[in-house]
Amino acid sequence: MPDAVLERILISMDWDLLREKLVQDRRIVRQLISRVYAFEGLLFWRLVEAIGIAAETIDEQKPGYAAELVRRCLWQFNEESGGTAWNVSEVIGCIMAHCPEQCGHFHWQLARMIEDESLRLGALWGLARLALVSPKDVYPVAELVLPLLESPDPQIRGRAILLKALVPGWDELVADTTGDKLFDDSVEIELYFNNRLQKYSIAELYEPQFLYQAG
Repeated sequence: MPDAVLERILISMDWDLLREKLVQDRRIVRQLISRVYAFEGLLFWRLVEAIGIAAETIDEQKPGYAAELVRRCLWQFNEESGGTAWNVSEVIGCIMAHCPEQCGHFHWQLARMIEDESLRLGALWGLARLALVSPKDVYPVAELVLPLLESPDPQIRGRAILLKALVPGWDELVADTTGDKLFDDSVEIELYFNNRLQKYSIAELYEPQFLYQAG
């Protein structure tokens, strides 16, 4: 697909046209992934979303495709020097969110990326994206996420708070250990959800009903 056509699809969020093009040529997935290596603001997030849509679309025609795409992403990540050459955690999270039945079992592989500082924010976003549609697939990774509720980094802490709000049952796993710590919940962090990239205060993330709005 010509890059100009792809950019128009991403900017206009013409996902129906993307699905039509994918049926004609599955190689478009490689084109999408080749561009997601660079962080380009809103365009980057549209690429991530497009890869999730592509995985879902092709899996409908070729069952098992989405899971294989996640495995390829994991393999590519593990093969690269240092394992931090691209934004793999966001991509995997979005594929899982679009195909939870086929890919939800990769939750531990995604959550383990939290341990890599360069992938942590993307992995937390990916888990939150999955939790919006399938919180049961995120519930098992509580031990890796909940300690981050006390992170001094507002970007990390905010995402951990969001995840806790999206996963029913985590409340009972959290000990009340933050009473002596002061956090500024008015701090804003930038997040991409519902096709929008915008800032939210950490206070808003405790009860994120707005994320369930149609995008």
